[in-house]
Amino acid sequence: MNLLRRFLFFFFGLAIGSVFVMFFFQRKGTEFCYLPNCRVLKDLRSKPLTLAESLKDYSVEQLTPLFHDGDIDFSRSDTHSACRTYIIKGEDTAHTPMEITVESCAKKVTITAIKPLQ
Repeated sequence: MNLLRRFLFFFFGLAIGSVFVMFFFQRKGTEFCYLPNCRVLKDLRSKPLTLAESLKDYSVEQLTPLFHDGDIDFSRSDTHSACRTYIIKGEDTAHTPMEITVESCAKKVTITAIKPLQ
């Protein structure tokens, strides 16, 4: 009975602490990115975005949803060079499915190719 009482106190304290931490970190706008897809997208968002010269038909604002909700195809991406190349699939602001190729260097990110998907 004493062991049951200890577990109840423990879980009650854990629940109150969890609610407090969730409320505190939500107000700060903190983001927890532990998975590889989320970490790479967060890194890409932290650098200035530019478009390649051949992609002047598009705007960076049109492609920003891909940097928040996109899926990175790591099997086709080059993650071992100095300027890493990532292939991101997702939807733009007009909800058009597309695939973009992004080159991420130390100081900037360049969108090098855009391919609309069917």
